[in-house]
Amino acid sequence: MTTSTKKPEEMPTAKPILDILWECYKPAILKAALELEVWDKVASGHTTAAEIAEAEGWDPTGTRMLMDVLCSMDLLGKQKGKYHLVPVADHYLVPGKSSYMGDYVVLDMGWEGFGQLADAIRTGRRPIMEDWTGERFAQIWTSRFAPRRLAPARGLDTFTATWEKLGVTADSGLRVLDIGCGSGIRTLALARQHPDIKVTLQELPPVLAVSVELAENLGVSQQVATLPGDLQKVDFGQDDFDLIFMGHILHFFGPKDVASILKRAYAALVPGGELIIADVIADEERREAENALLAAIWLYGVSADGDMFSFTELNDLLQGAGLVDVSLIREDGEDFVRARRP
Repeated sequence: MTTSTKKPEEMPTAKPILDILWECYKPAILKAALELEVWDKVASGHTTAAEIAEAEGWDPTGTRMLMDVLCSMDLLGKQKGKYHLVPVADHYLVPGKSSYMGDYVVLDMGWEGFGQLADAIRTGRRPIMEDWTGERFAQIWTSRFAPRRLAPARGLDTFTATWEKLGVTADSGLRVLDIGCGSGIRTLALARQHPDIKVTLQELPPVLAVSVELAENLGVSQQVATLPGDLQKVDFGQDDFDLIFMGHILHFFGPKDVASILKRAYAALVPGGELIIADVIADEERREAENALLAAIWLYGVSADGDMFSFTELNDLLQGAGLVDVSLIREDGEDFVRARRP
């Protein structure tokens, strides 16, 4: 066994490791508080930890510790020993409200602490939790987008500005396909710019119910058609669209499935039509783009083949599908890859 001979002032700090360890407690705290419906109890008038512990039969020390740390995380307020809701918790963490995000958060923490990651890597068995594609994905997605469905103005100005920066003009008669559309908010924002723009939203039926409601709220339902089905199988059409958009969806699939999706997208574009992909792009060496690399590990747990692609990898897949003029654009902290059908 060897020991370090470096002087203390020459040794690197362990702070990055310790910071990571400390942050691990926060997801467990949030999940426990959601399962205990702490915010609901405060909203209903229980303002002290002792009251809640007595009413629920909980451990009073643990209840007080949990509620105090939620204050330090800016998820509860406290004054003179009494707790109160802060705006973010009141809006997103009180069950029964249309903007409640708790169900989604708990689902997202099903792979608690990534505790099975080492075993999954040893064996190659993935996903670690339920596969987030297919019907399970639809359940999670609809829960996640409840706030956006009921507050449709959220993000519209930003998305409108992004289309302008990408050089996508709201031309009369523009035909748009949004593959794996989720809420559809981005392409619906485009539809609002001109009454003759037609948008086809492609998604699983439960998710399309969210998209259709949002289109109605935005006053563009007459411009919207739907294409229900699994994007791995559905026929996108032939020479039907001037623009195809895919937002943060391809990373759920491996290269073989992505190649199939892109080939069908190519067929659905008119000659000269454009494909735009919004996603987090991994750096070529896969060592610097932390958001993309963390997302890749998350995908290892929730999908059978998902990964975050580098620009070179996406470029190869797009060119393999027959698309040309592939380019990477970064706007407002988001990555966009665009290509054209010749």
